[in-house]
Amino acid sequence: MILLDTQAWLYLGRAPELLSRRATSAIRRHEKSGGLRIAAISVWEAVWLYRKGKVRSAGPIRAWLADLVEPPALQVEPLSPEICLTAAELPLTFPSDPADRLIAATAIVLRCPLVTADERIRAANVVETIW
Repeated sequence: MILLDTQAWLYLGRAPELLSRRATSAIRRHEKSGGLRIAAISVWEAVWLYRKGKVRSAGPIRAWLADLVEPPALQVEPLSPEICLTAAELPLTFPSDPADRLIAATAIVLRCPLVTADERIRAANVVETIW
């Protein structure tokens, strides 16, 4: 199982050529077994980016989102108290963005690697990352 951060998830759905080779390989491997996950906060973050005009879609937002979340290959991990506590306990040196903290905490709680291009998250060394 692997967890995709919001950017990796959007790349997968809209511009897979932007994924690194390692990320693409890991996604392909886990996609076949139903082992792709995203954090619930990534759904909110994607919708927020859409509403702000940072992400575009040809259709309505609900249809766009339904296309991006296609079970069983991709599953959304709900926010839990354990994930919230883990996010709050991350070092203060970890990026302060709440979405980044919740996504990393989700990977930690699930004990799975996080697919992310975010250099700050990768440099923090608090969660195994793939890029």
